[in-house]
Formats: sequence, C-alpha cells, structure tokens
Amino acid sequence: QVDAVLNTLSGKTLLFSGDRYVEFDQHQMSRWWSEPKTLQETWPEMAFTKIEAAFAGKDGKTYLFSGGKYLCFRDAELCHLLDTVPGNVSDLWKNAKNNISAGVAVDAALVVTSREMDEDAVVDAQKEITRHTYLFAGDQFYRYQGNNYDQVEPGYPLPLSKLSQEPRFE
Repeated sequence: QVDAVLNTLSGKTLLFSGDRYVEFDQHQMSRWWSEPKTLQETWPEMAFTKIEAAFAGKDGKTYLFSGGKYLCFRDAELCHLLDTVPGNVSDLWKNAKNNISAGVAVDAALVVTSREMDEDAVVDAQKEITRHTYLFAGDQFYRYQGNNYDQVEPGYPLPLSKLSQEPRFE
C-alpha cells in the first residue's frame, strides 16, 4: 500500500509506504525502481517513521507530512532538512480555522500546474502558467496559489464534496 507519492524538484518520483520508500529517477534511462530503503537509512535525522503526504513547492522546498506535523527540505536533492524538529502544520499553513488548525493530519498533497489562455488575447498569445498547491485533511481540501503557504486562497477550505467543481478537477 502506498501512503504518499512525491515528485521531487530534481526529477525523481518517490513512493512511501510505512517506514520505507522506493524511487524512480526520471532522468536516468532505466525503467526500474530502486530497491526499498528505510526513511532512517536515508535520513537518520528525520523524526518521522512514516510519510502520509508530500509535495515539492514552488518555493523550492519539499514538504513531508506525518500526523499533524511537517518537515521541510530546503534543497531539491532532499539532503538538507530546514529543521530536524517537525513543525505543526497549522503553524505554517495559517489562516485556516479548520481541520488543519484543529490538528487533523494532512492526508494528501499535490501541486497542479495549469496553462490558461486569456480569452481576449490574440490567437498566438502565450499561455499564463499558474501553480496551485492542494492539501487534503479529513473531509476538507485547501488551495494555495504560488509559493505563499501562509495564506490559503479566499473561500477555502472547502468540503471534499466540492472537489469536482474545482476548475482543475472537472
């Protein structure tokens, strides 16, 4: 069973299950996944024994979640933790008087890149690229735009029942 999937900023895909993970390097010509590794084997300073959700942010950092806590790597290669002490999710993702601030675990996270065309623009106009980060906690989801995770977008969180109405999930 896969607990979390992470597409890293360095082009790797990691699948987490319990205290283990496997990785696939998209830049290698191999089509094989690595042998399973333990979290402690790769990151002995990591306080987590399980990763429940993860995403690579537009801010150049990678966030891992377990319970109501998070850890943050400051580099694309996942070598340097910003802090070895896990932070509270509700401390970083503020403005959310909701499941996250109540201590509910982040169940999943993903980043969606969209290319949107200005309808009034000429035919060959450049498409505007936007990035949204979604966090899922309990029966709610949250949306952040760009690399500012201090402020959830206005109108969020929303119940999961509204996810099918999101423009990127239609």
